[in-house]
Amino acid sequence: MLKNWFDASEAQEFGKNLAETFSQKNSTLEKKNAKLDKRAKLLGKLTSEVNKFGQTHRLNFYKKAKLGNAFKWTLLEKGFDATYVDLLTKEVILALK
Repeated sequence: MLKNWFDASEAQEFGKNLAETFSQKNSTLEKKNAKLDKRAKLLGKLTSEVNKFGQTHRLNFYKKAKLGNAFKWTLLEKGFDATYVDLLTKEVILALK
């Protein structure tokens, strides 16, 4: 049972995939010079997806931290601004409830 508590591989994979998806959609919006409302919709979709994942998976604080960390570092490696990534990561963690 304790082993399952520390097994955060699924949460980490979700965080990484979430960052990859966000990065791709964000770059598409940048190329199109999208307006602020489209970027807000993207953030809404992101938090909605995170919320669904949180409802279907039992996440303790360790798994939530691993998910957030994977999300954050994937975006940082893709060259996003650190302050922006911190704000996005905070939104992702808060959407997990």
